[in-house]
Amino acid sequence: AEIAALSTHLAKYQPTVPAIYAGGERITDESVQALANDVLIGNAVNLQRIYLHNTGMSDSGAAMLAQALLSNSTLTVLSLTNCNITYEGAEKLANGLRRNSTLTLLDLKRNSIGDRGLRATITAIHDPLHPSLASSCS
Repeated sequence: AEIAALSTHLAKYQPTVPAIYAGGERITDESVQALANDVLIGNAVNLQRIYLHNTGMSDSGAAMLAQALLSNSTLTVLSLTNCNITYEGAEKLANGLRRNSTLTLLDLKRNSIGDRGLRATITAIHDPLHPSLASSCS
């Protein structure tokens, strides 16, 4: 609920926000959907870095962030450490990366993306569009 309220506030006032740091089980797919829709899609807010850690989100949240990456041109760091993401979420994020030219760091530490998710992410990273994209996948 807090992330959704923050997202609504940010979308209304459209400030420049260097980073959002959030964590805990209360960060759910619904919270991430508000963040993606209200803040990231269409660059409503000049947000450069998102750090979500140890959340209650899942592959659905990763898919919403991936969708936002398709149109966002301000985000440079997306850190999703221990966010219950599997290969399905990693594949969605990889698809979003293919059409995003601003992200320079994707952190998927402590998620269960497996070999399939890792391959999808590496393939997207090696896309010529992303010469400086770094990844921390484990």
